[in-house]
Order: sequence, then C-alpha cells, then structure tokens
Amino acid sequence: MTDRIGKYRIIAKLGQGGMATVYLSVVPGPAGVNKLLVVKLLKEDLAQDADFLSMFVNEARLAARLNHANVVTTYEVGLDAGQHFLAMEYLDGQPLNTILRKTKRVELPIEIHVRILADALAGLDYAHTLKDFDGTPLSVVHRDVSPQNIFVTYDGQVKVVDFGIAKAAGAASTTQSGVFKGKLSYIAPEQASGRPVDARADVFSVGVMLWEAIGGRRFLEAEAQSVILARRIAGTEPRIRDVVPDADAELADICDKAMAHDPENRFRSALAFQDALEGYLDRFSKRVGPREVSGLVSNLFNPERESIRIVIDEQLKQVQRESSSILPMPSLDMSAPSSVDHTRLTTVQPSIERKAALSAPPPGAPAAADSGPGSLSGNGSLQAATMPASVGEPTVASRGASKSRTLLMVLGALALASVAGIAIVIATKKPEGSAAAATSAPKTERIELKIEYGPPGAVAKLDGVELAGSPFVAQVERDGTMHKIEVEAPGMTPKTAMISYEKDVSLALVLEAAIAPSASAAESAASAAPVPSAGPAVDPAKRPWGRVPDAGKPDKPPQRGIDEQDPYK
Repeated sequence: MTDRIGKYRIIAKLGQGGMATVYLSVVPGPAGVNKLLVVKLLKEDLAQDADFLSMFVNEARLAARLNHANVVTTYEVGLDAGQHFLAMEYLDGQPLNTILRKTKRVELPIEIHVRILADALAGLDYAHTLKDFDGTPLSVVHRDVSPQNIFVTYDGQVKVVDFGIAKAAGAASTTQSGVFKGKLSYIAPEQASGRPVDARADVFSVGVMLWEAIGGRRFLEAEAQSVILARRIAGTEPRIRDVVPDADAELADICDKAMAHDPENRFRSALAFQDALEGYLDRFSKRVGPREVSGLVSNLFNPERESIRIVIDEQLKQVQRESSSILPMPSLDMSAPSSVDHTRLTTVQPSIERKAALSAPPPGAPAAADSGPGSLSGNGSLQAATMPASVGEPTVASRGASKSRTLLMVLGALALASVAGIAIVIATKKPEGSAAAATSAPKTERIELKIEYGPPGAVAKLDGVELAGSPFVAQVERDGTMHKIEVEAPGMTPKTAMISYEKDVSLALVLEAAIAPSASAAESAASAAPVPSAGPAVDPAKRPWGRVPDAGKPDKPPQRGIDEQDPYK
C-alpha cells in the first residue's frame, strides 16, 4: 500500500469493507490550507473481478451526482497507478451501529433514535427522486440501508453512506437471477428473493431499524441465515407488538406499515415515511434536532473523539514536517548522513558573508564590524548567516585589514569579470543540441525567503526548527504551503507569523519588552496632553538589520508578515 493516491496523502486507515478499504487522507489546497478527506480504495484483487469493478464504478457514477445534506459528498472519482478510488468528505463522528453498541440499544432515547432515522430518510428520498441532466428519473435504490451505513457526526448531522451496491435505472451492472445483495437482516423480501426492487425496498430496511429502536434489540438474533431468509421471503417474522405489547401505538403502526411484506402496502416513498416520523416527534414537548443528537453522541464518544483528534493532529504535524523538510535545520551538520534532500534548498549568503569569505582577518586581528559568522565550509555545508548584534567603531588594526580586504575584493572582481567574459564567449558557441536540452529540462520555481528578527539574543523558529541567526536567507521551492515563524526572548513579548511559499517573503519581527506599566503610570499617561513627536529614538543594537540608517534617509520599516489570526489583512 502506497502512502499516496493521486494527490491524496494517506495518513491513517479508517476501516475495511468487503469491497474497499477506507483511508483518511490530507490534500493541500490554495494558500497551503490542508483539507482532510476520505479515500475509498477498491481492493486490488477485486479490481480484477468484472462484477466487483462494475459495482465500484456504478457507485462512483452515482456518488458523483449526489449532493444533499444527508448524503456523504464525493469530490473525485479516479484511477491512479491501476488503483480505483473515490475521494469523499471526512465525517467526524460514528456510524449508527457503533452508537447502538455503545448504548447497548436500550440507553439510546427513542426520540433521538427516531430523529436519526428521519434524517436518513431525507437523504434516501433525495437519492430515490434524483433525475438525470435531461430530466429522466434515475430511480436510485440504495439496497444496503443498515446501521453500518447511517453515519452520525458529532455536530448532529446524519449522512447516508456507501452506495456500493446501489442500483439506478439503466445501470450497466445487473443482479444475477436468484442472487441478492445487501445485509440479510435488513433487506426487503423482494430483494431477498432476487426480484426487481424500487425505493420501497429501502423503506423496508429503515422499517427494520425502527423495529429495533422500539424493541431495544436486534430484529434477528442467533438464527441461521437459511431460517432468516425463509421467514423474510414468507413474511412470517414477528411484528413489533408481538415483542413489545406496550409499544407506542402511533409508532408501532408506522413500523408495521414500513415493514409490510407487500411493497404496495408500505409507504409510497421515503418522504412519506419521514413525514410520519416527524409527526410522531411533534408530539414531544421538547425539540429534537441536531443539537440534541450532537449532545448525546459527543458525550458518548468524548474519549474516543479526543484520541482520534490527537492521532490526526500528530499525523498532520508529520505531514507539515515532511512538507517543510526542504528547509534543512540551520545548524545541520551536512557532513553527517542525512535523509534530507539538500538539493531542493539553496542558501543565499548576504554580501557581508561573501566579503568575509573572500578574505579572513589576520590571526589575532579583531573582526570587522560588517562581517558575519556565516560561511561556506570546504565540504560544502551550508550555514545561515548571522548579523552582528551591534555596530561599533572599527579599531586601527581592523581598518588596516579592511583596506587589504578591499584590495583583494577589487582584484577578485576583476578576475571574476575576466572569467565571466570567457564563459560568455564559450556559451555563444555551444552546439544547438545542448541548448535544446537545457530548454527542455524542467525548472522548479523558487522563491526567496528572508527572515530578520531581533533584538540580539532572540530565538526564531521556522516550523519548530531553530534558525541559527538573523537574517536567515534561503531559496525554497514555490509550492503555496503555509509555514509558521516564532520569535521569543527572555523578558520580551513573543511574536508569531504565518508565511506562504507562494511568492518572495521578506519578514522582520522585532520583539518588545513585556514589562507592563504600573497603574499610576498608566493613569498619568492617559491624563497627560499628547505631545507632538518625531517618534522615539531607536537603539541601533535593537534594529533587526544590525545597522544605523544612512544619514538623511529614513530607515526602512520592517515588512509585516501574514497575520496568523487573519491572513487576509
């Protein structure tokens, strides 16, 4: 099993049925927003079976047409590397059969149970009455309505899922004579005997679930399938009043009508069945809706929900770490073995680092004020350049070293210019084939990432990875993903910003003291008249650029990053 199906990154296995395996996946969206989706993957061995493949394709065709609040939404139907899949919305909740098991059936209030069934009937009625684009009724029949295929979310929404064996008018797949599809406990008599079915077969299935809601137990228990099948076809199964003599008369009548052996005696549609249940619910003095369903389901599964949340959160963080692995740790020792693909990152050295790399100061001489510790080592390791904490006056020795470096830089520049001229001449004489190869090679778009922060001593982290110093400059792949910048320092108010790898990023974050003013100072400041001012003086040591602005020129203000709370500001 691969960890990716098409554009969907698989992060967890949710379950497995007879025909397909269901996975939780994440797919990146615009501006780096990750969305959770469910991927339903047809089992490889069944993909070779014409009947199963036809069923899966039939579900895909129907699922692409279904769009209703009480039916699970399908976003994509596809084939990737020979694997057939459906991409559907992720539902945060539990299937009805799990809820019944948790409550042991008798602990689930009847009005909540009826509400769930009424909402499921709304989704079924939508599918039953769906029309093709030309107005032709599709006459969709689910044929496998059961507690396993009724899903209840933690916010109280009810969804009908798994149209895997659903049948539509004109569908390519056909049911062989004498063969029925569906769960035996819930199928209609005509479906069990292999006769043609319509929407009333789904009505019967929901009627069985209503029977179980009233009776507080399974309709069929510990009986051989041959016995169950014979009773279902013959219509000799017990009615609800045979099991629960004191059942509510109105609800018992609704159940009997839904489970009538002859389809002609059942509700004509799922909508008519739903209306009958809504009428029953209207008799309750308190409202029964999604909020009440949500309260019950959320309380039942609070520990499980928290466990799932932790797993998903950890998986998403892992995906985030993998997506941001194109940025090696700034303190990474690249001479050691590493799984990081460093070819995807090019660190750009500031001019001050290039100056230092051309000529190092003589032994024992103090470093020049505009030099930085960043360097390119002989083994090719990359280190982030760090700006000096403050700017001071150079010493006499450093002035002499600076003049020497200046001469070397001039000579080096002339040499580089000569080499560049020769390279240009040679480049103009390249054969045509090499030029064509160069143009045909795919180019990965990159953006420049520049992060400056202060004051000195502040620590900055990019997606949890500490940066070596300010400024951090790098070339990264343009992929639209979102990344988190955190800056903190003792006694300072921390700052956080979100950036997007969509275009060049230049971000400066300068922390401020976290000392709160006293009450008396605040009152005196509030009562004092405003005094015009050209602005407070800025300590050069606290400037994120580590320099004093040129005389007569306004200092460049730090560019604001993306607001984490409102990225569209």
